[in-house]
Amino acid sequence: PITHDGYLLIARCAFNKYHGSDTHSPIVLRNQMVHIMESAGLRVQAPISDSMPGSQDELPSGPYGPHDTNAIQHAKDDRAHVRGRKTLGVISGLPCFLDFSPVLSTLVNVQEQDLNDGKSEFANMQTTITVNQDKFLPGSIVLFRTWMKGSGMDLVVPDPTMSPVPSPMRIAANLTLANTAGVDYNGVNPSTSPLLIKKLLMPKPKAAAAASILVSNYDQGYLEILWQLMGVENRNRGAEIMIQMGRDELDAGNLAFTSDLGVWPPGLWDAVSVLEDEDINIVLYRCAGEEWDSIGDGAYNIPGHGDLPYCGLQGFMSVIEQVARNNDLGHAICANLRAGPWMMDYVVGRLNKYSAKFPNMSKLAAWFEERFRIIKTLSPSFVPKYFFQLIFLAYCAVHFKAIAVLCSLHQQKFICPDSSTRRVSSLEVLAQQLALTTYQLYGRVNTTSLFPLAKYPETPFNDPHGVACLAAGLPHFSSRHMRCWGRDIFISLRGLFLIPGHFDAARSHLIAFASTLRHGLIPNLLDQGNFSRYNARDASWWWLYAVQQYCQSSPEGLTFLGTTVYRRFPPLRRYRQGPDYLKEDESSEIPGDEGDMYISTDDPKMYQHVSTIGQICHEILERHARGISFKEWNAGPNLDHAMQDAGFHVSCHTKFDNGSGLLFGGNRFNCGTWMDKMGDSEKAGTKGLPATPRDGAAVEIIGLLKATLRWITKEVLSSEHRNLIPATGVS
Repeated sequence: PITHDGYLLIARCAFNKYHGSDTHSPIVLRNQMVHIMESAGLRVQAPISDSMPGSQDELPSGPYGPHDTNAIQHAKDDRAHVRGRKTLGVISGLPCFLDFSPVLSTLVNVQEQDLNDGKSEFANMQTTITVNQDKFLPGSIVLFRTWMKGSGMDLVVPDPTMSPVPSPMRIAANLTLANTAGVDYNGVNPSTSPLLIKKLLMPKPKAAAAASILVSNYDQGYLEILWQLMGVENRNRGAEIMIQMGRDELDAGNLAFTSDLGVWPPGLWDAVSVLEDEDINIVLYRCAGEEWDSIGDGAYNIPGHGDLPYCGLQGFMSVIEQVARNNDLGHAICANLRAGPWMMDYVVGRLNKYSAKFPNMSKLAAWFEERFRIIKTLSPSFVPKYFFQLIFLAYCAVHFKAIAVLCSLHQQKFICPDSSTRRVSSLEVLAQQLALTTYQLYGRVNTTSLFPLAKYPETPFNDPHGVACLAAGLPHFSSRHMRCWGRDIFISLRGLFLIPGHFDAARSHLIAFASTLRHGLIPNLLDQGNFSRYNARDASWWWLYAVQQYCQSSPEGLTFLGTTVYRRFPPLRRYRQGPDYLKEDESSEIPGDEGDMYISTDDPKMYQHVSTIGQICHEILERHARGISFKEWNAGPNLDHAMQDAGFHVSCHTKFDNGSGLLFGGNRFNCGTWMDKMGDSEKAGTKGLPATPRDGAAVEIIGLLKATLRWITKEVLSSEHRNLIPATGVS
């Protein structure tokens, strides 16, 4: 149990034809103390037969005799017969009974050994129980009470020679008794028991006499303080699950905590209640690439196991769950915890490093540090147990906080069950795990953002520390220019942001990519607007579909189409706001003021022009209708070492001559959709040849085109917000 308060039973089989003279190995209990409760020997009623000696006093002794005539005469069980003779009782169909003796037994020898080595008060000790082979005959049983040294449960026997210990000993040894104010426990006066006990967190009794009898010391032990900080005395469900970390609990998906904060461990809700979306990403997840990018550290490496999959609590839980299910105390993570405090220092250290930019994490770091400080004083043999329990507690608490955020954002019962109960259905478990994927992929790193750092004209997008953004995948797309992909983000926007209710995050991504519109295309690689790449024919259409879904899902609705967007690159003159908006022809050019041109982030023309979301939608549609054709900026091996020159030519056009209005584009040397694997083998002859070029009319683009036109005609242009799209219809 979590308090290490229990029993140890040593028994020897009574009937076994393989009984030999081999001595039982000593039983060693690290940092545990014991007190004998009872010992017993099994006696079997030996039948009297002609082959036996005539006198009963001469019958065989030991577990198979002598025959107790008085016991037979006073036996109350008349049903048990062996060869016509009554017995005292039957055990598994055998005529036998147990002789109990609750005294210091001669069947075993108990020795306590101090292993301190001068290190600390609670460094190490052990109790060795040696079986007395001559006395421990078949059928013998010894029962011990066990407790941890330093647990605040130390038992004291004033007169160890007193015998026999009366029955109240069993009540005095019950460490879970809650009534400590008086001297009467279940009708038993403790003064009749020679066994004194130091109770767990027991307040000082009011009666002085009781104080002299019941409690020998009011100082708390190390474990006693740790249990208090873990909320064990609250009988919280989290503590109980820590004992039951087997398959039934870990696979059930039940919440460890509920909205009843009274049973939470002290300080834990205060530590996690302040966490926001980005904080939860850091506390639970962060792959090694994100960690290196943010604080210069990587994932924790366990010698003999390898790097953890995540730097946050999920990385540890991925290993702890398997160790707990298999009770694998020989696992490499246990060995590493016993060898030194490095894992504890890692957990606290990374949270403290992040606290400079994310101050909400300082409370959780302090919560861990206070408890780890005690664990570091314990014997190494106990460190894995308590480390696992603290990680499990914090993980479950942050998980509850994340689900509570979803409950406040979105009231869909299949995601957010009643937080006052632990019970959840299998559908809710699945929905919660899917919802946690948002926290897994959404976070802030140093080397990339949604906007150039501190450049965007409006808050909160001009944060000098950057803006949180989605990773296209982990661990390969965790940082730098490879983190944010237009196609991937807007395919997943509905599931990761809109359904869970993270509307602000969805809005920031829609605006960020809209601000980088160039050539009538949403970029595939954003690179925070520094060197965005426009080689995807489908990213613009996934963006348009995400705008539609955002307007249909968010409280903002169609008014989002009027949101102002500052243009990272100068648009064509036709699409610049002013009296000539949509009047200038695309062929009209002014030297030095060309639209679609690349400019650096230091150019004063950056963010000089503005558009609305509705105008961006119109520009994408019109430019595809008129036709798009260009060669990528900075084309060559520095941009893509495998691509042939023809692959850098991007084209999109609409076929009106046959009356279809279908979108066509691409060529056999580029891959402009999600099936974008580029060949890279000269030996195989595939270098510069896409595995699936998909030039022509890609089916998903046609579907997205239809969905966009239908939405504009049936929902936007027929609403009171129709003026937010600069069009009157679709022909």
